[in-house]
Amino acid sequence: MIRKFCLTTFLLIACLISAQNAVEHFMANPELKHANISLMVKDLTTNKVVASYRPDAITPCASVMKVITTATALELFGADYRYKTLIETDGEIDAAGVLHGNVYIKGSGDPSLGSQQLGNTAFLNTWCRKLKEKGIKKIDGAVIADISAFDDEYINPFWIWEDIGNYYAPGVFAIAYCDNRMNITLVANGEGKPVTVEKVSPQIDSIRFENNITCTGQLPTTDIFVRGLPLSNTRYLSGNASTSSSRLSISGDIPNPALLLASDFTKALKTTGITVSKPAAYTQIADTSKHEVLHTHSSMPLSDIITYTNFRSDNMYAEHIFRLIGTKGVKTSSRKNASDVINNYWRSRVAGMQYNKIVDGSGLSPIDRLSAVSLVDLLAYMTNSRYKETFLNSLPQAGVEGTVRGFLRDTPLQGKAHIKSGTTSHIKSYAGYAQGPSGHKYAFAVLVADPACRVKYVQDMIELLLTGVCK
Repeated sequence: MIRKFCLTTFLLIACLISAQNAVEHFMANPELKHANISLMVKDLTTNKVVASYRPDAITPCASVMKVITTATALELFGADYRYKTLIETDGEIDAAGVLHGNVYIKGSGDPSLGSQQLGNTAFLNTWCRKLKEKGIKKIDGAVIADISAFDDEYINPFWIWEDIGNYYAPGVFAIAYCDNRMNITLVANGEGKPVTVEKVSPQIDSIRFENNITCTGQLPTTDIFVRGLPLSNTRYLSGNASTSSSRLSISGDIPNPALLLASDFTKALKTTGITVSKPAAYTQIADTSKHEVLHTHSSMPLSDIITYTNFRSDNMYAEHIFRLIGTKGVKTSSRKNASDVINNYWRSRVAGMQYNKIVDGSGLSPIDRLSAVSLVDLLAYMTNSRYKETFLNSLPQAGVEGTVRGFLRDTPLQGKAHIKSGTTSHIKSYAGYAQGPSGHKYAFAVLVADPACRVKYVQDMIELLLTGVCK
């Protein structure tokens, strides 16, 4: 009964707002008086802007940045593009089946290798079988991961220390593996006592923990943090753990996914009867022109990877798509080239793109800035793209699925809007498409940073705004 009353009240307010000026009502909220806001709603049916407030203002955007990243990747590479990971050698196979040389894993930035979410977790069996089919019984060398497709800036310099080492801010390598995510099982030993690490998955033989976690009553496990640098085998655990459960699960990044993959491939080869003389390694190889390709591993289509990225708002996937964009025109991808390619592609197609600040592909950096007009114009452009259906379907339906399953629920726009959200402790942003009750289609972007209230309340305000405008 209470929910029905609240819903009726909500819809009544929305109707009243739509009869007035929804933007004025939105901006009149005292909690938004000093906030940094940029918003724009465009009726795609009439091609008219129906609502706006500082649409040109570049504003902190959080994960709405993924709209730019995924749209650009579709435009440049197409929905059917697949990342290629090559298994190569620099040696010859003799009559006894001995490979006199190394086996190389040449990565291209496929984020789905060994992924529990999207990839084929049994792919190493295929790789081993392909080598056996070549007649290889022994490798008189090593399995070496070649990460030369990306430069050595594994962590974005515009990210903050508090994020680095957490599962949502892993290093970006030309070889990703197991979602670049390490799952850690902790055992709580009683209030006031230290927590111990019981298990790490995937297994990383050289991992070491500096553990400063203690049990302090009924606190949520979200008070636990994992920090550390790429390539370093030390991870720092800090925070407070709840005593309500004897076991806790947290996640951090894999320090060196390329080396871990080379190590796991070496182990898999040995279990299938192919011995490897030297330990696994990783490197950047300048010239592989004399290497022979033994096998080519293809990822799922880019359309599937992009859909997963937007539905889950996965930063690791977004950053690897960003680096894919950075391969355009250069041999080795870099963060800077990715930003330049994005800006140059959209500059003549989207208003205000040149004023945006794009320093990563996920929106994790607090420096990222977008304007509502650039987002709306890009969204409008994509409705005429050959990949329009792929892009639209990569954005989850509001009130139904993905990171927006709780947004616009029980409103006329539930299931009628495809939206990417962006959320931090001080940012609430949305961009996407909506179809109003009248049948008109809209493209919109609402970016709100630094409100004087919790961002959850800003979400409610934006729901009223969009329900009032998209009528």
